[in-house]
Amino acid sequence: MKKIACIFVNYNNSQKSIDCINSILDSKNDFFQKRIIIVDNKSVKEELHKIRDFCFSNDQVELVSLGQNIGYFPALNYALTKTIDDLNDYEYIIVGNNDLIFRKDFFKILGEFKADPSMFVIAPNIVNLDNNHQNPQIILRYGKMQLVFLEFYHRSYFFAYLFGLISRVIKFRSSQKSKPGHEASQFISIGYGACYILSKRYIDQIGELPAYLFLMNEENALSDLVFKHGGRIYYDHELIVDHAEHSSVGQAPKFKLYKIAQESYRISKKHFNNRFLYDKVLIKNGND
Repeated sequence: MKKIACIFVNYNNSQKSIDCINSILDSKNDFFQKRIIIVDNKSVKEELHKIRDFCFSNDQVELVSLGQNIGYFPALNYALTKTIDDLNDYEYIIVGNNDLIFRKDFFKILGEFKADPSMFVIAPNIVNLDNNHQNPQIILRYGKMQLVFLEFYHRSYFFAYLFGLISRVIKFRSSQKSKPGHEASQFISIGYGACYILSKRYIDQIGELPAYLFLMNEENALSDLVFKHGGRIYYDHELIVDHAEHSSVGQAPKFKLYKIAQESYRISKKHFNNRFLYDKVLIKNGND
């Protein structure tokens, strides 16, 4: 039986991790020997005790408790580099948020999936609580207006806050729509960061995640890394994962989170408009 590792980050919401783990354990599976790793990013004592008690009661689940909150991809990377002795033992490694629920047939479909050697990363069909499909994040490229908005949004907290207020008043709903292209499996430029499936090629050629961002825009850094290594990202609409979050409508950002987002954008800005993300040879689908 092939091995698969599932790694998730827990931070002060242990019940989400427990629900996620249970969905994996309850899924139909004749293909994989599962290893589940929860990385706790220094949760408060009550939450840490809750997830620790759960993990200790199940021999398929491991808990890695960190002494500080090191961020999303860095925490996933810690498990990849410090906890797993030989990454090449695994057919796939699933990494993501802990607020995910895997459909019962997810691992059956993944087990029957025939990955093209060029597929370094598989982006599943992520469906949030409003029944909106969050993948593919970007099929080919960011539009010019998207790039202009990102630039202004991250230039000033005042602008970001004002946009949130205006959006709430006019009930701006673009964040509540399913992403274009979610109906069909295809190669894409950028996947939604809540969940990725790393293939054996990714594990062999790259191994680690790009862990230089604390939070936000990690998906852009991942795409850049994959394409620089000659790999591709494939969106599969049959691999469905439920994401336990609602779409946001016009929420003004909190200052602390905004400053994290602003710094992340400054560091990763180069990824939003570069030739690797927009190379049609790498993203090419059937009739492109």
